[in-house]
Order: sequence, then structure tokens, then C-alpha cells
Amino acid sequence: RRVSAHVSIGAAYRRERGIPDADALPAVLVQRMIDADAAGVAFSADPATGRRGTVVISAVRGVGDRLVAGEMDGDTYRVARDGTVEGAGVLSADDARRVAALARAAERHFG
Repeated sequence: RRVSAHVSIGAAYRRERGIPDADALPAVLVQRMIDADAAGVAFSADPATGRRGTVVISAVRGVGDRLVAGEMDGDTYRVARDGTVEGAGVLSADDARRVAALARAAERHFG
């Protein structure tokens, strides 16, 4: 299921940008696993409301594999553009602000 979801996301990406499927080569990302203090997922817009002024972060202690697999819930943070942080848990408010800044930078870069 995960592969088919990624394939359809990739197909939608190519279709939106006018890239022929024949030119699409699969990509493989290999990264060294680190012993993380915390890990999570950040959204540059609130996925529930679509509000673009709020970054939503879900984070857990250690590596985030169980979080992204949906096996556990993380601590949720909402970071406003003015730096106000709602939420507490595994990340400090400063950590949440830094993650939010990275999410916003990625959004600016990738559109």
C-alpha cells in the first residue's frame, strides 16, 4: 500500500508539471539511522483547517517510525508566524520554533 500511495503521488506530481511518465525514474533515498532524542512530522499549514499561518508538528521521543506508521500519537505543537507555541511535551518551545522555521523554509523553496 505504501508503494502505491507514493507512486500515485509521484504520478500526480509529474502530471501537474507536465513531466511524461516515460521520463520518470524511481528514486531511492538511503540515510543512516541516528539515535534521535526526538523525531516527528511537521506540516507548513494546518492539515485539519488549511490555515497557512500555523505550522503543526507532531513529535515523539526517539526515532519516529512508530509515529509515521500510525502506531502511536505524538505530542502536538502549533506554531504561529509570530513565534507563539501551543503545546508541550518532548520538544521545547525553542525546538518547535526551529522546526517550524525549517518547515516554512521548505515551503518557500518547494512552493
